[in-house]
Amino acid sequence: MMLLNELSFKFAVLVTIVSAAGASIGRVQEGVFNSESFDFDNIDDAMNHCDTFVSCAGITYRPHEQLPDEWRVYFHSFIPPLLNNTIEHDWTTIRSDKHFVYHPGKVISKKKMDIDVDPSRLSLSEASAICKSHNECVALSYPASAQGLDGFEEILFVASVENITSPTDDMDVNDHWHTLVANEESKAEKANADAMVYIEELEDRPYDTCCERVVDIEKAHLPSIEQVQQMDTLPRISCDISKEDFQAQYEFTRTPVILVGCDKDWPAKTEWTLEKLTERYRNDDTTTWRTKKIDEPGEWDDKLTWNEVMEMRSQNNGVYIFDPLESSGKESIDQDYSTPTPMEGTDYFPPDFPPAWGNRRWFCLGERGSGSVPHSDPFATDAWNSLISGHKWWILYPHDVEESMVTCDPACSPQDPEALDWYSSIGRHAARTSYANGATPMHILQKAGAYLSSVNRWNYLLPRFLPLLIIFALSETIYVPNENVHSVMNLDETIAITANYGSPGNLQKVWEAAVRKGAIHHWVDMYEKTFSDEEREVVMEGDIWPPYLFAGTDPEGQQYVFNYRQGMYDEVEMTSDTEEEDSKNEEERDAGVDEINAEL
Repeated sequence: MMLLNELSFKFAVLVTIVSAAGASIGRVQEGVFNSESFDFDNIDDAMNHCDTFVSCAGITYRPHEQLPDEWRVYFHSFIPPLLNNTIEHDWTTIRSDKHFVYHPGKVISKKKMDIDVDPSRLSLSEASAICKSHNECVALSYPASAQGLDGFEEILFVASVENITSPTDDMDVNDHWHTLVANEESKAEKANADAMVYIEELEDRPYDTCCERVVDIEKAHLPSIEQVQQMDTLPRISCDISKEDFQAQYEFTRTPVILVGCDKDWPAKTEWTLEKLTERYRNDDTTTWRTKKIDEPGEWDDKLTWNEVMEMRSQNNGVYIFDPLESSGKESIDQDYSTPTPMEGTDYFPPDFPPAWGNRRWFCLGERGSGSVPHSDPFATDAWNSLISGHKWWILYPHDVEESMVTCDPACSPQDPEALDWYSSIGRHAARTSYANGATPMHILQKAGAYLSSVNRWNYLLPRFLPLLIIFALSETIYVPNENVHSVMNLDETIAITANYGSPGNLQKVWEAAVRKGAIHHWVDMYEKTFSDEEREVVMEGDIWPPYLFAGTDPEGQQYVFNYRQGMYDEVEMTSDTEEEDSKNEEERDAGVDEINAEL
């Protein structure tokens, strides 16, 4: 992500303003709300960058003076009223479509509005809608933290902005405030432009993400299962949905959803209890499980037998098993479940990709307080997670939110923060943050043995004479697209199975992952044996074609050694020290490229 180099670059230029209301001529006054200039070769990319940055109100650009194919671009955290003076047509300003622009700190206003609402019962989207619909409302401001998962201890709606008090280093994180300023030309004259400082650091980490170490789970401020349930709006659908409909409605639209009843024929429903699993592995001293203690940050231990794990549990040492099922002795686990029907047979990746992952599925057993910090799954994979027992609290971030934006800030957090640290400090306040287009993170309660009567649009599944009240014991499987950064917390003892796969709905990124991170046979087989004719045409028209130009490199261009003549891939960083070695490597690469190109 691009870094904005200046905190308060001032400039004065004449511009043409383009907005949803139409075009007008004027001048953007100089101010602290402007960034340093940047060079872009595509204005659409610059505008997309602004649209996904919560503190960007719009951009100003003109053709670059020295580089004819590039543009000089400025980013704004505020666009003040225009000064209708002389016209200079080579500058253009575009206001972002976002309704509000985020500024850290508490608003100072002489015109506080008396709007009769209960802040504790308001969601952020509802509060934003109130301000947007009110002609006099210029901004809303609220504390960053509160007791529940949603709502506010206090909220201010104001008809003017005189200043915004930024948080200080010595301020307690619980005293931080967020302010959203309307991004409308008609309301700009009611806000003091000098209060709208452009802060470059917000691009990488817009909200405070300081985490505190949690030693006692009872002091972690975790919500109840009922409280998470109240926040959950993710749709539930039947696992009997066809592959074609599932791909069209969810995979290709990159939309998360929960499927109900994928486990209805699984032996795991009855066989995966602590008692039965202990009976199965009690006398097995060779099979080991990848395990870690909840309250001890650090590496996983993959050398513990089942008996050793259960001994740790008996001593009140919270443990979390997240095991790839690759070692011998676990074959029976794989026989107790199957891939949910909507995803069955749709994985683009071969079983040995990537080399260190095996079949990309994991057996999970977690106690209350165990889980994962925010992350996006690697290698462009989508994921499904089927819960056999217990309750999981998921937080899914909107698309365009990157992992680094929401994880614990190393500058003010303990080393190796755990899921409990993040959830206690940040996760429980996630719904009070917004991102591109005002989207907010989702709180989701995944349940085992979910009551069908709680799922709407399900009457067609049952004979009309059967009452809904008695239908139960259908567990939930969550589908998470690769684009959604997510975290998960076990609210009680849980057992689950999860897997990652290369989804048809993410074709271009899956292809890129195979080419950049796989051996040659991975992407050659994918192209020749897995893809349809239409899919081959899609990747040929994409950015990662021809594939041999990208094989063994990451997006930043770091290269790895490929032996093209033998068709083998070695994950070794290229370390050519001389121009002669570079030339030799290039000649061998070209020779191998010719061979592969002939095959393709």
